[in-house]
Amino acid sequence: MKQSKEQMARAFNQLADIFDRQAVIQKRMAHRIIQTLDEQKVDAKEIVEVGCGTGYLTQLLCDRFPHARLTVVDFSENMVRWARRGLEGCHGSSIRFVVADAETMEWEEGRYDLVASNATIHWFNQPSQTLSRLVRALTDGGFFVASTFGPDTWQELQELYAEEISGEDDLFSEWDPDCMRSVSEWEEILLHTGLYRPQSMVCWHRKTYRDCHHFLKTIQHLGGSCVFGQKRFWEMEEPPVIRMMERYDRAYRQDGDVYATYQLVQFFGRKMDGLKRKTRTGEV
Repeated sequence: MKQSKEQMARAFNQLADIFDRQAVIQKRMAHRIIQTLDEQKVDAKEIVEVGCGTGYLTQLLCDRFPHARLTVVDFSENMVRWARRGLEGCHGSSIRFVVADAETMEWEEGRYDLVASNATIHWFNQPSQTLSRLVRALTDGGFFVASTFGPDTWQELQELYAEEISGEDDLFSEWDPDCMRSVSEWEEILLHTGLYRPQSMVCWHRKTYRDCHHFLKTIQHLGGSCVFGQKRFWEMEEPPVIRMMERYDRAYRQDGDVYATYQLVQFFGRKMDGLKRKTRTGEV
């Protein structure tokens, strides 16, 4: 059962003070966004960041665009408070913090040179409509970049879940792995947003943990409750959960630790200018 935005906001409010210490993968994704901006020679004076979290990408954007005006949005009040505190010494850039759901905000069309989002769009309830509105908020030729997790993320856990727990509806009725769409699904969505030839980039990363208990606890602290529900898996004593954790520790151990796979996906592209739109629709 998919959680409501209110439930998700409460969950991230509770995680704000520990999220930054655990978000190793998300930080890697943020740096790759900056690398893409460098490679694509993006210049921006008006920027919006969707899902700022604790402000890690925000700081990188401030460093990359020291004279830009940034609007940073997150639906978690505590996350925004944490980001604001961490960015007090960010000189040059002008930052406006907004506590709001990006899916329900009114976006001024043609205002921003850059829309950036790190590890957020998979939480959208209406990704097609929301991304279309964000692209419309770009200037002609403005740049869009977003990262997310692909369906191969936690593939080891998904395999054992399917074998041990998938029939235990009373234990895991809130499990919602469908928030991680395939690359082709995201590409289909982006093709209809107004981006000109959007591109995708995919890589896989293995992260190690002491054991399955530590792995489950860590991902719950990174927002896993929005996928798994509020149950604290690592504390559960039901036989299917114990078997799954024991099997994980045996099957996916390497050099003393266990590993988990993350599929990291990035999408980027420029908003069509008027001429490209007319050409595409056959008006010229």
